[in-house]
Amino acid sequence: MEVPEDERHRLTENGEPSSDIQASEESASGKKSTWLIMLAAAIAILAIVAIIMMRSGSGGQAEGRRSTSQISNDHSPGSEVALYIQGRDSVMAAVDEKTLDDLIVALSTKSNDVQALIQADRVITVPNNTRVRIIELGFAKLKVRILEGDKLMHEVWVPERWVK
Repeated sequence: MEVPEDERHRLTENGEPSSDIQASEESASGKKSTWLIMLAAAIAILAIVAIIMMRSGSGGQAEGRRSTSQISNDHSPGSEVALYIQGRDSVMAAVDEKTLDDLIVALSTKSNDVQALIQADRVITVPNNTRVRIIELGFAKLKVRILEGDKLMHEVWVPERWVK
Protein backbone atom coordinates (compact mmCIF):
# COMPACT_ATOMS: atom_id res chain seq x y z
CA MET A 1 0.00 0.00 0.00
CA GLU A 2 1.61 3.23 -1.13
CA VAL A 3 1.38 6.20 1.25
CA PRO A 4 0.89 9.61 -0.49
CA GLU A 5 3.83 11.99 -0.25
CA ASP A 6 1.86 14.67 1.66
CA GLU A 7 0.90 12.07 4.29
CA ARG A 8 4.53 11.08 4.80
CA HIS A 9 5.50 14.59 5.73
CA ARG A 10 2.60 15.16 8.09
CA LEU A 11 3.93 15.46 11.59
CA THR A 12 2.24 14.94 14.90
CA GLU A 13 2.04 17.70 17.47
CA ASN A 14 5.45 16.90 18.95
CA GLY A 15 7.20 16.95 15.57
CA GLU A 16 7.34 13.14 15.14
CA PRO A 17 5.90 11.43 12.08
CA SER A 18 2.47 9.90 12.58
CA SER A 19 2.63 6.33 13.91
CA ASP A 20 -0.34 5.33 11.74
CA ILE A 21 1.67 6.13 8.65
CA GLN A 22 4.67 4.20 9.91
CA ALA A 23 2.49 1.23 10.76
CA SER A 24 0.86 1.17 7.35
CA GLU A 25 4.26 1.43 5.60
CA GLU A 26 5.65 -1.42 7.70
CA SER A 27 2.52 -3.48 7.05
CA ALA A 28 2.79 -2.96 3.29
CA SER A 29 6.47 -3.91 3.22
CA GLY A 30 5.73 -6.94 5.41
CA LYS A 31 3.03 -8.12 2.99
CA LYS A 32 5.42 -7.71 0.05
CA SER A 33 8.06 -9.76 1.87
CA THR A 34 5.55 -12.49 2.66
CA TRP A 35 4.43 -12.69 -0.99
CA LEU A 36 8.01 -12.79 -2.22
CA ILE A 37 8.84 -15.62 0.19
CA MET A 38 5.74 -17.57 -0.88
CA LEU A 39 6.61 -17.04 -4.55
CA ALA A 40 10.19 -18.25 -4.01
CA ALA A 41 8.92 -21.34 -2.13
CA ALA A 42 6.47 -22.18 -4.93
CA ILE A 43 9.21 -21.88 -7.56
CA ALA A 44 11.50 -24.10 -5.48
CA ILE A 45 8.78 -26.75 -5.13
CA LEU A 46 8.08 -26.72 -8.87
CA ALA A 47 11.79 -27.10 -9.61
CA ILE A 48 12.06 -30.09 -7.24
CA VAL A 49 9.02 -31.78 -8.80
CA ALA A 50 10.43 -31.22 -12.30
CA ILE A 51 13.77 -32.78 -11.32
CA ILE A 52 12.08 -35.80 -9.73
CA MET A 53 9.90 -36.35 -12.81
CA MET A 54 12.91 -36.12 -15.13
CA ARG A 55 14.88 -38.63 -13.07
CA SER A 56 11.98 -41.07 -12.93
CA GLY A 57 11.50 -40.92 -16.68
CA SER A 58 8.09 -39.22 -16.54
CA GLY A 59 9.46 -35.92 -17.74
CA GLY A 60 10.54 -37.01 -21.18
CA GLN A 61 13.60 -38.77 -22.53
CA ALA A 62 15.81 -38.37 -19.44
CA GLU A 63 16.55 -42.09 -19.21
CA GLY A 64 16.85 -42.69 -22.92
CA ARG A 65 15.03 -45.38 -24.82
CA ARG A 66 14.97 -48.87 -23.38
CA SER A 67 16.38 -51.60 -25.58
CA THR A 68 13.74 -53.95 -26.96
CA SER A 69 15.82 -56.93 -25.93
CA GLN A 70 16.08 -55.72 -22.35
CA ILE A 71 13.77 -57.52 -19.91
CA SER A 72 12.32 -55.36 -17.14
CA ASN A 73 10.15 -55.70 -14.04
CA ASP A 74 7.73 -53.12 -15.42
CA HIS A 75 4.30 -54.71 -15.82
CA SER A 76 2.76 -52.00 -17.99
CA PRO A 77 1.48 -52.68 -21.54
CA GLY A 78 4.33 -52.76 -24.05
CA SER A 79 6.91 -53.89 -21.50
CA GLU A 80 9.02 -56.96 -22.14
CA VAL A 81 9.16 -59.49 -19.34
CA ALA A 82 9.85 -63.21 -19.01
CA LEU A 83 7.49 -65.99 -18.04
CA TYR A 84 9.15 -67.58 -15.05
CA ILE A 85 8.27 -70.02 -12.27
CA GLN A 86 11.12 -70.90 -9.94
CA GLY A 87 12.13 -74.56 -10.08
CA ARG A 88 10.07 -75.36 -13.19
CA ASP A 89 11.20 -76.23 -16.73
CA SER A 90 8.06 -74.85 -18.34
CA VAL A 91 5.27 -72.37 -17.74
CA MET A 92 1.61 -72.89 -18.63
CA ALA A 93 -0.42 -70.16 -20.31
CA ALA A 94 -4.12 -69.98 -21.13
CA VAL A 95 -5.49 -69.04 -24.55
CA ASP A 96 -8.16 -66.79 -23.00
CA GLU A 97 -8.95 -65.10 -19.71
CA LYS A 98 -11.71 -67.55 -18.69
CA THR A 99 -9.41 -70.52 -19.32
CA LEU A 100 -6.79 -68.93 -17.06
CA ASP A 101 -9.35 -68.92 -14.23
CA ASP A 102 -10.07 -72.60 -14.97
CA LEU A 103 -6.33 -73.36 -14.98
CA ILE A 104 -5.80 -71.68 -11.60
CA VAL A 105 -8.69 -73.67 -10.10
CA ALA A 106 -7.35 -76.91 -11.59
CA LEU A 107 -3.85 -76.23 -10.25
CA SER A 108 -5.12 -75.35 -6.78
CA THR A 109 -7.23 -78.50 -6.51
CA LYS A 110 -4.49 -80.68 -8.06
CA SER A 111 -7.05 -82.32 -10.31
CA ASN A 112 -6.60 -83.96 -13.70
CA ASP A 113 -8.34 -80.97 -15.27
CA VAL A 114 -4.93 -79.43 -16.08
CA GLN A 115 -4.17 -82.24 -18.53
CA ALA A 116 -7.65 -81.93 -20.02
CA LEU A 117 -7.07 -78.19 -20.63
CA ILE A 118 -3.73 -78.91 -22.30
CA GLN A 119 -5.18 -81.68 -24.49
CA ALA A 120 -8.06 -79.38 -25.53
CA ASP A 121 -5.46 -76.77 -26.64
CA ARG A 122 -6.88 -74.28 -24.15
CA VAL A 123 -3.57 -74.23 -22.24
CA ILE A 124 -0.12 -74.20 -23.82
CA THR A 125 3.29 -74.68 -22.25
CA VAL A 126 6.43 -72.69 -23.03
CA PRO A 127 9.97 -73.03 -21.67
CA ASN A 128 10.67 -71.27 -18.38
CA ASN A 129 12.19 -67.79 -18.94
CA THR A 130 10.44 -67.27 -22.29
CA ARG A 131 10.41 -63.59 -23.33
CA VAL A 132 6.97 -61.99 -23.73
CA ARG A 133 5.50 -58.51 -24.25
CA ILE A 134 2.62 -57.39 -22.05
CA ILE A 135 -0.48 -56.58 -24.12
CA GLU A 136 -3.19 -56.05 -21.52
CA LEU A 137 -3.59 -55.89 -17.75
CA GLY A 138 -6.29 -57.68 -15.82
CA PHE A 139 -6.77 -58.09 -12.09
CA ALA A 140 -3.63 -60.06 -11.06
CA LYS A 141 -3.34 -61.44 -14.60
CA LEU A 142 -1.71 -60.33 -17.82
CA LYS A 143 -2.33 -60.90 -21.50
CA VAL A 144 1.06 -61.35 -23.17
CA ARG A 145 2.47 -61.98 -26.65
CA ILE A 146 5.17 -64.66 -26.82
CA LEU A 147 8.34 -63.28 -28.43
CA GLU A 148 10.41 -66.45 -28.89
CA GLY A 149 10.24 -70.19 -29.36
CA ASP A 150 7.78 -72.37 -31.22
CA LYS A 151 4.77 -70.44 -29.83
CA LEU A 152 6.08 -67.15 -31.27
CA MET A 153 3.39 -64.42 -31.55
CA HIS A 154 0.75 -66.39 -29.62
CA GLU A 155 -1.26 -64.16 -27.27
CA VAL A 156 -2.01 -65.86 -23.97
CA TRP A 157 -3.09 -65.09 -20.41
CA VAL A 158 -0.88 -65.76 -17.35
CA PRO A 159 -0.99 -64.87 -13.66
CA GLU A 160 0.97 -61.70 -12.94
CA ARG A 161 3.09 -63.67 -10.46
CA TRP A 162 4.45 -65.81 -13.30
CA VAL A 163 6.34 -62.95 -14.94
CA LYS A 164 9.60 -61.36 -13.92
